[in-house]
Amino acid sequence: MKQLLYLALFAIVFVSCKKDKPDPDPIDPAGQTTLRIKINAFYENEPLVFGQTYHNISNYRVNVVDLRMYLAHIYGVRSGGETVSFSDIEFANLTNGEVTLSLGTVPSGNYSEFGLGLGVPEEMNSPANPNFSIAVFSSDHPLSQNNGMYWTWQTGYRFVIFDGKYDTDPDGTGLLIPGYSFHTGKDESYRNVVFPNASFTVEANKQNTVYLDLHVDRFYYSETDTIDLAVHNQSHGSNQELSDRVSDIITQAISFRE
Repeated sequence: MKQLLYLALFAIVFVSCKKDKPDPDPIDPAGQTTLRIKINAFYENEPLVFGQTYHNISNYRVNVVDLRMYLAHIYGVRSGGETVSFSDIEFANLTNGEVTLSLGTVPSGNYSEFGLGLGVPEEMNSPANPNFSIAVFSSDHPLSQNNGMYWTWQTGYRFVIFDGKYDTDPDGTGLLIPGYSFHTGKDESYRNVVFPNASFTVEANKQNTVYLDLHVDRFYYSETDTIDLAVHNQSHGSNQELSDRVSDIITQAISFRE
């Protein structure tokens, strides 16, 4: 009887000690961790305020009322030369402020390059896929029709939506009336954006963050091109030349930082 009592007491003590001992932090043997991208829009190095009046490169009064875009084939290159795919396709709606894209689990280590595509790549866009149907995507998928990016009449996706209003009089005080609307799209307007010297570290067992900054004041011009809103202010799939110009300019107005 005493022997049974001792065994019962021992079991109670053993269980109590086991419960009091904290569980160790989980360690991923593969050195994996998570990565996210924070995307912010700026105008002349200040956070962009949608609807606020600014002056652009042509000294026109302008505002921005809508800014949405697709980012595809997001990747990084580790210092040893290995290319790591972070995501196939992501959607960013900047109209409500900063966007955070959670890319999930990625290999840790030092990276020497970062890159992405601006738009929807050919293999995901309906003209390149005769069996394509937007209905197959769930409501939370980047390619869902809920994002308002599908060009039904063009049977494809808008890559970037950049809309606002303008006034050619820099000293004007009234409401901005004429509108500009740049909706890039079609395979010809897809662009690769590469940051070959984007040195950053993804630490193991930690949520890491890198940043993409959109310099919206430079969405109207580059070193070699300027879009005069009084002349060119609409691109909705029918003006491919303007769509390509806008795509080229925007790729040069994106910067990367850790």
